[in-house]
Amino acid sequence: MKIFTHAIPRIHFNDLELALKGPHYPWFYQDYINFEPDKENFCFQNTIIKNSNLQNKLLNINYIKTFHVLLEKINFLEENVSMKLNYTKAEMLLRNEKEILIPITHHKPFSKIGIYFISENNGGIQFENKQFVKSEKNKLVMFDSSEKYSFKTCSDDKNLIFISVEYEKI
Repeated sequence: MKIFTHAIPRIHFNDLELALKGPHYPWFYQDYINFEPDKENFCFQNTIIKNSNLQNKLLNINYIKTFHVLLEKINFLEENVSMKLNYTKAEMLLRNEKEILIPITHHKPFSKIGIYFISENNGGIQFENKQFVKSEKNKLVMFDSSEKYSFKTCSDDKNLIFISVEYEKI
């Protein structure tokens, strides 16, 4: 696992934060966080890229340049190798009075994961080895899909907002 604080230049982070926290970002309700409906856990998300193709072109065309900075940074950190993007999506887990661990189980084998935090709160990523990575603005966490992890919802007054990127080196 690699952790990068101040992962992208401040000006680009500000653009991402403004887009995702602004009133006009197209968040879509999902009654699941993994692949199947869950009565207790839901989220809001918007898939920007799936299988290396721009999704919802009419909605996302204005956001792709903003997200592209993060994708370039991940590619640079992977030593400028060719990458196949399985998906890039913005996700928001709502605050919860009690902190909940939501295991993530839906990654393609042998892929890489990048989680980029937009919000700062007491939520974050809890890895199976008990290591906790707190949600902090402009922090990027990169790891292999074989690592088991859960998202820990936040109990303070903010939502957990992040960008998930799953990719494969080619």
